[in-house]
Amino acid sequence: MMRWLCSTFFLLFVFSAHSQEKVDVKIPSSKSKIFKQALKAIELKDYFLAKRYFDALVEKGIESDLQKFEYAKLLHILGENKLALQLINELIKNKYDHPLVFYYAAILYNSEREPKKARDYALFFLKKKGMLAEYKAEHTHMANLKMYLDSFGGKSADTISSRIYALEGPVNASGAEFNPIITNEGILFGSQDMKAVNYYKSTKLDKSKIMATRAIYSAKGQKEVFTELQNFPLETPEMEISSFAFSLDKRVLYISGCKYSEELKKYKCDIYQSKFKDKVWTKPELIPELTTPESSNTHVSIGFDAVRNSPFLFFASDRAGGRGGYDLNMSFYNTRTLTFSTPRNLGGKINTPKDDITPYYHTPTNTLYFSSNGRGGKGGHDVYYSILKSSFFENVSSLGEEINSPQDDVFFTPNKSVTEGYLVSNRYSENSLINPHCCDDIFFFEMTSVLRNKKFGKIKVQAVNKKTKEVIPDFSYQLFKIDSNDLSFIENGVGQDTALIKDLMIKAIYEIEVHSPKFYRKKALIEVKNDSLYIIEFELDPIDFNPILLPLVEFEFDSFTLTSEARHIIDSLVVPVLRSNPTLKIELSAHTDSRGTDEYNETLSQRRAEAIRFYMIDSKKIYPERLTSKGYGEYVPLAPNENPDGTDNAEGRQRNRRCEFRILLEEYDPY
Repeated sequence: MMRWLCSTFFLLFVFSAHSQEKVDVKIPSSKSKIFKQALKAIELKDYFLAKRYFDALVEKGIESDLQKFEYAKLLHILGENKLALQLINELIKNKYDHPLVFYYAAILYNSEREPKKARDYALFFLKKKGMLAEYKAEHTHMANLKMYLDSFGGKSADTISSRIYALEGPVNASGAEFNPIITNEGILFGSQDMKAVNYYKSTKLDKSKIMATRAIYSAKGQKEVFTELQNFPLETPEMEISSFAFSLDKRVLYISGCKYSEELKKYKCDIYQSKFKDKVWTKPELIPELTTPESSNTHVSIGFDAVRNSPFLFFASDRAGGRGGYDLNMSFYNTRTLTFSTPRNLGGKINTPKDDITPYYHTPTNTLYFSSNGRGGKGGHDVYYSILKSSFFENVSSLGEEINSPQDDVFFTPNKSVTEGYLVSNRYSENSLINPHCCDDIFFFEMTSVLRNKKFGKIKVQAVNKKTKEVIPDFSYQLFKIDSNDLSFIENGVGQDTALIKDLMIKAIYEIEVHSPKFYRKKALIEVKNDSLYIIEFELDPIDFNPILLPLVEFEFDSFTLTSEARHIIDSLVVPVLRSNPTLKIELSAHTDSRGTDEYNETLSQRRAEAIRFYMIDSKKIYPERLTSKGYGEYVPLAPNENPDGTDNAEGRQRNRRCEFRILLEEYDPY
């Protein structure tokens, strides 16, 4: 079972770091005391510790149906479904009077791929009186399971087929892996460091002092073969990481980190952010608008809403007001205030009374993938998807067999064309440590359905200096997909001489934007018609860092009021440059003629420069941090203020009463 998702975190610290002091587990001599200790361990979510007590109880002889029932439930949690089903069948034969016996029979028969028996027991459970009132979540779960089984009459109904491969190389270790992210060189993922497995008494272990065991790693490779495992350069010694996701520009890492709360007496997860500054990742900081006092917030994913022209964040939470267990929520990101909106629940179309977790928003297809254990399915947590259209999610569908196993299947992460990708599962793996379904591993999948694109295109990008025609060695790019006049963010990346963008859907139109320091950005549209290699060369204009005159943005004598003509010039010449190059900073400068004192002219020119700046901030919504204003007074004239004979040069004075802007060497950094 996934030990990182239940009520708060489900990270079992019976699997503690090897540096912790080991505490011996003493088995009582009394059967009743052993059973009580096992129930206490289950309550504390120390499931393998509970299994140890139950093993001792089995040796002495289980003496009641209640003990057998609790043992079956524990075995189901640990993924030992065959033995759990054997015990449930014995209870049914003995006519054990507990309504959840039929509930677990349906779940276990479905996990063991006996859909007819699963449907029968689901129906038995639903027909018993009082189930909806007393066991609301279980009732909804069984209703969804029966609906799922009815949909294909006990036969395979999978419309999307795939092949699953275990990874080769150092990625999957003895602990739990989670949250794979596809990169240009391989994958980024989380893993739990478990060099030794020890058992502890949870009542005696100070959980607030346990060292963190989960960190982020990178591995180079492709498909299912990986090498060169490395630590991701982010220190999180005070928290256990449960998930992470990059912002669209990859300059912010959103992290769900979990800490033990002495006040709540449980692990509580919250969402933090780390920013990439000066080539290092900063210490994670809590995002207050996504935090609630008692609930956990975990499993983050970033998307882009073309309607709002805004990024959004999906996450799972057990906050109050949900439908039960963990629900999926979303929050929009305000790029001006750099804050998130109040999260909202995705509602009953997505969420169930049980756990709905690990969202992944696939921007090329506007599809939300997530896992749920409240919809029936193959057993445990299965992967589902829903397409976002016009700000509403369509009906939820299952990804079917192979992707979904009788165990837990989470963190579904496809590539851009949804032809392959990765998921996390605790299905059988040779890396399993304690039992066949101990720990979550990452698996590679390939889609084989005719519903998926079998062909996908590639784009090769190159940037050259428009003046010198020389290749620009280092550049960055952003890729968007155009669909019904909407832009969906796909990815960004870095090119060295060239950049190869792969896995693009055919019969799709993309917009590519390329930029490099000291060059203006440039965009291009390309239609990927087939699986050919498309080559695009961008000719980038070098930035002129000299002052640029704003013609006709002039001031009458002793005035700093912008005329309508001046505002039109600013709108035509300055604003487009800033909007098409959102990282540029500029200086707005104003100059006077030589009339008046030096102090008066400096003050007047400063007010004129500030008048332009305030206009661009208030009317054109340009970020204030991108604009500086400077009044130079009379000290930088373009023309003489007087003629050689000492008479007034009216034309020269008018030219000197001018405004300019120049692009600064430093770039605007919103973080």
